[in-house]
Amino acid sequence: MLTADDLAKMSAAQQALYESRPAWAVAATAIAVWGGALGCVGLIWRKRWALPLLVASLVALVVQDFGLFVLSDVVQTNGSIVLVLQGLVLLVAVGLVLLARKAIARGWIA
Repeated sequence: MLTADDLAKMSAAQQALYESRPAWAVAATAIAVWGGALGCVGLIWRKRWALPLLVASLVALVVQDFGLFVLSDVVQTNGSIVLVLQGLVLLVAVGLVLLARKAIARGWIA
């Protein structure tokens, strides 16, 4: 959650973009973050339940990106660096799902 000081440091366009986010996009962000974090913990603990959490995180990330890039003008507001950073996040999420699938197939996790 951003503080009043954080919002004050943003441009007017960035503030408007932040405040106009729909609840489903915020929820998708929360699912992506917490699902990814818990899925990584599951991989560290070598648990099979890591895979569904990482898949949920990846799906939520795609939903969040839809809200960011299709329904808003985030690139115009914040520049193309947003595309690069979100692209990297997407690559990491896909990599984690593939790693979890490989770990299950090879018996590394139970």
